[in-house]
Amino acid sequence: AAGIALLLKKGEAGDVYNVCSGRAVKVREVLGALLRLAGLEGKVCVLKEEREKDLIPYQRGSLAKIRALGWWPRFSLEKSLSDAWKAWCGKDA
Repeated sequence: AAGIALLLKKGEAGDVYNVCSGRAVKVREVLGALLRLAGLEGKVCVLKEEREKDLIPYQRGSLAKIRALGWWPRFSLEKSLSDAWKAWCGKDA
């Protein structure tokens, strides 16, 4: 939220910014964290032919532009996902 508020004040209209950590994260890590937050257990299977067709092993955003405006991530991905999950479920974060 702080990154978005900063962009409203200092960002250039029409420009693209990433509010991110800049750290590469495996999609499987994000999925695992969300499953834990949801209280779900089990194994996620990815079909080989689907995986090869649309392989995205990790995501990483560049925070160079937003960092130049004075922003730096203050919370871990896990904390951010947890807060988003709680807000989506209507629970206090």
